[in-house]
Amino acid sequence: MLRFRRLERIIMYFIPFVYLLIGTYTDIKYKSINLLTSLFFFIFALLYFCIFTKLGLTDFIIRETPGILLIVTSLIFKAHVGLGDGIILLVCGLFLGITDLFAILFFSCILLFIFALYKVIRCKVSKSYTIPYIPFLFLSYGLIFLKKGGILNNQD
Repeated sequence: MLRFRRLERIIMYFIPFVYLLIGTYTDIKYKSINLLTSLFFFIFALLYFCIFTKLGLTDFIIRETPGILLIVTSLIFKAHVGLGDGIILLVCGLFLGITDLFAILFFSCILLFIFALYKVIRCKVSKSYTIPYIPFLFLSYGLIFLKKGGILNNQD
């Protein structure tokens, strides 16, 4: 049973790490995310959710709500808020749960604010300057990951 728990923990933390790392690279380089990659990770996340978690439809909806809200916000405000960021949250929500997801969102907003403040004060950027958000999600995920003690933490 311990091996199964370890496998679950590795999947739960490593897969979102890889997904956010890929998303960070594409967000910085191309200012977008690859939808095919996102679809692959979303299907994998659904399989994880169905196999490893014993949660029902209500938990599924709760975990997906932040991503859905960000996608709706993106559609309403014509992409001033990134559609790709919402898709990233949809995938990560299935792995991490609502508490970790909100912690990641909170810390990423703080990190983004600090970075944006630095850019405005030191670099004198224009109003049209855009900042990729996924790298801040990735950094926040790293903070949450370190706080929890890593993949092989034996606390159950």
